[in-house]
Amino acid sequence: MKREKKEERNELDLLELAREGDADALEYFFSKYQPVIYWKATQYFLQGAERDDLIQEAMIGLFKAIRDFDPEKEASFKSFAEMCINRQLLSAVKRSLRKKNMPLNQSISLDTPLTSDEESVDWTLLDVISEKQAETPEDFLIKNEDLTGAVKKLEQVTSPFEKKVLQQYLEGRSYQEMAESFDVKEKSIDNALQRIKRKMGQELS
Repeated sequence: MKREKKEERNELDLLELAREGDADALEYFFSKYQPVIYWKATQYFLQGAERDDLIQEAMIGLFKAIRDFDPEKEASFKSFAEMCINRQLLSAVKRSLRKKNMPLNQSISLDTPLTSDEESVDWTLLDVISEKQAETPEDFLIKNEDLTGAVKKLEQVTSPFEKKVLQQYLEGRSYQEMAESFDVKEKSIDNALQRIKRKMGQELS
């Protein structure tokens, strides 16, 4: 029990450092939660899109968890991080639906029930996928060991404007609010976020 408390205290200390932009602290969290990021990203199917699109959104969710976690209100950082990642993925799908983006318009959660309300057994898309095709979080970790390195490199390849846009995006600002803040058109904000996501994808590839 004492060891668990010590580890929890150490993680809280690292959270404070990560919020201050400490690269080693950020690397700790992205390394530790890397399997969760990849596993959560597979819970949605994007027809005509790359899996990296959802991985990037999941990473943003973890950023938000690091920023917003309050040990006085939340049971544990792990559960809070998973909740933030899920919310970010759902938010990404909703944004795309509003923009009538066709690939994301066809997004289907693997947890979506395939049966009607009258049926007693709830089958989901995940249930009908062969176990041989399904990958575990550990599989993703082995295949994608460079995620934390990609996060570090992203800091080096983004422009000052892109960094500011990303910061406000992580704070939950709308496109309109960000455009007014920087005195630019909403299209400029969208273009900046697309460049950031593209760079994230390049670092992950």
